[in-house]
Amino acid sequence: MRFVMEGGTPEFERDLLALLDKHLAAGTVTVLPDTTWSEQRATDLAETLPPATRSFLVHVLKEDGRAKAAELRNAMGGDLRGVTGSLTKAIDRGVRLGLWPQGMPSPVSVDYGEKPNYRRAERYVMTPEDVTTFRAALDGHLS
Repeated sequence: MRFVMEGGTPEFERDLLALLDKHLAAGTVTVLPDTTWSEQRATDLAETLPPATRSFLVHVLKEDGRAKAAELRNAMGGDLRGVTGSLTKAIDRGVRLGLWPQGMPSPVSVDYGEKPNYRRAERYVMTPEDVTTFRAALDGHLS
């Protein structure tokens, strides 16, 4: 079973938490954080990114979530470590600020291609779900 709840009265919240505590203690329920990117989370992330990192994210989105690293390097002026590092830092900052739970994955991952030992990125990729979510969140930045 999966539940997502928003709103409710303080009394409902207390009752629900008491019920969860009872079943958690008995080991019949497991509570896991939701680590998927929602449009609001994507918007919050984008608003905290430095301009170069936001531009990197927009480039990946414009390529339908499969941007060639060489083209990104050219567009971003060479080295991508700064922008990928600041993306990671922004995600960590969002955890500290309570915008999303610990364990949020980066919306962009590295694909090293056929020779991963070479350790130079071949492309940067996003899941189709994250492409849809981040496109909606960054709509104004995509034109």
